[in-house]
Amino acid sequence: MLRRVRDVIQQMACPDPVLVLAPLGVGGHVDHVLVRTAAERSGARVGYYSDFPYNQRHPAVPAFVRRNGLVEARWSLLIEAKPDLIRAYRTQARALFAGDVIPIVPEVYYVPAGPGNRPERIT
Repeated sequence: MLRRVRDVIQQMACPDPVLVLAPLGVGGHVDHVLVRTAAERSGARVGYYSDFPYNQRHPAVPAFVRRNGLVEARWSLLIEAKPDLIRAYRTQARALFAGDVIPIVPEVYYVPAGPGNRPERIT
């Protein structure tokens, strides 16, 4: 399965500079970790989103972040719309957010560091 997912990522990543966005696997969910591992092994340039809401209880794995030379970037623009968008996934929202309380927090990404690519925190 890992090889098949990796192959799909390689096929979708065009030869132009592209950033593949994959889950960071925060919280250790098997399907997220599988995609993260396949993306890491694909040879593509990969950025990772920190899995919400699991990132509210679990940190990113420092060794993974270091090994991939990633830096944290936060996106806070328009996040007030986030709870309504999450509620559209009814079964997920009910299971993940007791009492329908969805925290409004920035999106967190981990992207490759490099010359000219030192993301600023967007608040």
